[in-house]
Amino acid sequence: MGRVEPMNRFTVLPAAAALVALLAPAAARAGTVALDKPCYVEGEAIVATGSGFSPNAQLTLTSSAGGEPFPSAVTDAAGAFTTRLTAPAPKTLGARASDVTQTTLTAVDPLNGTLNTATPFQLANFAVDRGRTHDPRAVRTWYFSGFPTGSTIYGHFRRAGKTQANYRFGKATGACGLLHARARGIPVAHLKTGTWTIQVDTAKTYKRHRIPSLELTLRLSLV
Repeated sequence: MGRVEPMNRFTVLPAAAALVALLAPAAARAGTVALDKPCYVEGEAIVATGSGFSPNAQLTLTSSAGGEPFPSAVTDAAGAFTTRLTAPAPKTLGARASDVTQTTLTAVDPLNGTLNTATPFQLANFAVDRGRTHDPRAVRTWYFSGFPTGSTIYGHFRRAGKTQANYRFGKATGACGLLHARARGIPVAHLKTGTWTIQVDTAKTYKRHRIPSLELTLRLSLV
């Protein structure tokens, strides 16, 4: 009678381990939400695209910054959605980096809580801060916020309906379009008393109602 060789256990156990792995339930993954930009100013449109949620579910969308509640988003048969939201206001006013609000967009799936997810983004004011120095001839730090990233920021200094100077402050940088620059309060060669308007925008020359733009009004009385 021939000898029966023992079964090689090393050829059996890997197959058994693979079978156990196939039978084990897969770990649940949260849904994902992507935003079209990393930073927004108040009132700007937010385009949110999501996937990996329950099919045909009405998701609750909220921001940790508060403000008006977002409308819900309804997923399709594949558990995906695309929706437009309106950016809420930052928690603080101002044009400095410290005034940018760090927040999140949270998506809550009512059919499966393990799919809930939160996506970070930022909120910035569309603002300019020319400092608190009252002397228009004094050099101070100007702060700008919420301008298109990479755009050059100009100030158009006008008096009596005429442009007295077009001043280049520099380029907005970062996701929230920030800039700080040193300049005089009114950088013109000859100051005159009266009412001055400063239009801040991204064009080299002045044009009324340019978008986007900010306008400041100063009443100057030299002594």
